[in-house]
Amino acid sequence: MTHLWWLMEKKPLSWIHYTAIGTGISATLAGLVVGGYFLGSFLDRRFDSDPLWTLLTIFVALGLGVAYLGFMIWRFLKTNSPTKPSQTESDDHET
Repeated sequence: MTHLWWLMEKKPLSWIHYTAIGTGISATLAGLVVGGYFLGSFLDRRFDSDPLWTLLTIFVALGLGVAYLGFMIWRFLKTNSPTKPSQTESDDHET
């Protein structure tokens, strides 16, 4: 785990990190919607049900994308929330 040393230290995140998070979220959402479209188109041709599967898979993909966005926001807020100092750190400052 020594190659992840920068994750172990609590430093303010730079704009590059925030840009990477935003790019990852938008690429995931776009990939889900495009994949849903192609999967739906394939299923529509296979079962001869013109817009049904395309619309269904696109809406499922959008739902998954919104769920992923919510998860990423939750994870981001969880990792960037202020933490209380541990008991050992407060004992060191009293001496």
